[in-house]
Amino acid sequence: MKIDKTIEENHEAKLVVEVEPEKMDIYKRRAARKISARGKIPGFRPGKAPYEMVVRNYGEQAIIEQAVDSLIDAEYSNILKEAEVEPGDYVLVDVKSETTELNRTGYAAFIRKEERNTEWPFNGFAKELIGLKPGDTKTIKHTFPEDWDVEELRGKETELEVTVKTVRAVTLPELDDEFAKTTGAGETVEALREAVKKDVENRSKADYDDKYFGDLIEKVKEGATLKYHQHSLDHEGEHVLEDLTQRLAQQNMDLETYFKLRNTTREQFIEDEVNPVAKKRFERSLILDEIVRREKIEVDNQALDAEFNQTLSALTMQGVDLSKVRGGRQGQQRVAQAVAMESANRILTRRALDVLKSIAIGEYVPPEERQKEIPPEDEVEAEAISAEESTHSEGKANETEASVGEASNAAETESKSEQEM
Repeated sequence: MKIDKTIEENHEAKLVVEVEPEKMDIYKRRAARKISARGKIPGFRPGKAPYEMVVRNYGEQAIIEQAVDSLIDAEYSNILKEAEVEPGDYVLVDVKSETTELNRTGYAAFIRKEERNTEWPFNGFAKELIGLKPGDTKTIKHTFPEDWDVEELRGKETELEVTVKTVRAVTLPELDDEFAKTTGAGETVEALREAVKKDVENRSKADYDDKYFGDLIEKVKEGATLKYHQHSLDHEGEHVLEDLTQRLAQQNMDLETYFKLRNTTREQFIEDEVNPVAKKRFERSLILDEIVRREKIEVDNQALDAEFNQTLSALTMQGVDLSKVRGGRQGQQRVAQAVAMESANRILTRRALDVLKSIAIGEYVPPEERQKEIPPEDEVEAEAISAEESTHSEGKANETEASVGEASNAAETESKSEQEM
């Protein structure tokens, strides 16, 4: 094989591989046998049809695509053989262990000489990979402490078989004021550090809240009876897959490629990972909906306006060009309705969690008493809506549809101003 290597501006290596015709012909004939084994060609047993018959029934392109997939699977590690793992590299590894919690496929690790408290599966794991090459396998033994976060691993002696799949070198820029300006978080290194510190604190609080409220909801589930149709759960599973598809699209990857990297099938992935997540999410939403109903939690216009505008601002800052929404005025109206509904749901969820927390810490106030605490003038100004009156959110979307257009125009004007400068 002839390999041309080019280092891109983003520090990734682009490899162009030229395969000898003889080798490619071997993989094409293997591909034809695979296709013949999966399909049905009249007059031939599965996998026994001649190459020419497979071409006639399925086409040359189908055989080439299957051959390329097989070639990549077989030769990928050989192509990358010269790239060795060094500190500062990213590596993609498969981890196998008799301990279920430690099995991973396609896990990305950043290599450092020093240990970090955030490493998976234990501090110092990445350091064990220094010196390995793509295709190399190393057995790592580790004993977890008795106070480990994961209950199933406490005090357990484990053995991990780690196989390196990919190595990517990373070149870090100088940490100076010029770099700080490029981040948009500050004009100086000190301002950048302060912004990062604040972000870490917010993330830590969010992580703590997620675990805290997750545990609370699990406690509620222990004493609750949840009844729902399987169709509803399947529908939630579709949402989980849609979310994953959108996240992968941002990385220029589709589901089929992701399944291949994970060494799994769509059906197996849905059974092992999608369904458990869907079940947890759906039951969580049922519990929160019931809290909203029983506690008579409502969304007032002031809170909805604030949440709606914040969401629009966030979309604009993320580079979403609202002026390019398909469908013109109707398209903008659909976006406004979606944002309004999502904003209302977020407010209801936060307020339901606040009620749940008040119960947990012994500061619960019944809805009747909470209503008495609202000042009279607020009752006049705020036209409250209940969780069941979702049509109000649609009305809110119609009223604030202009905001989408205004945000679009503002973003467009700002862009033009920057170009003029």
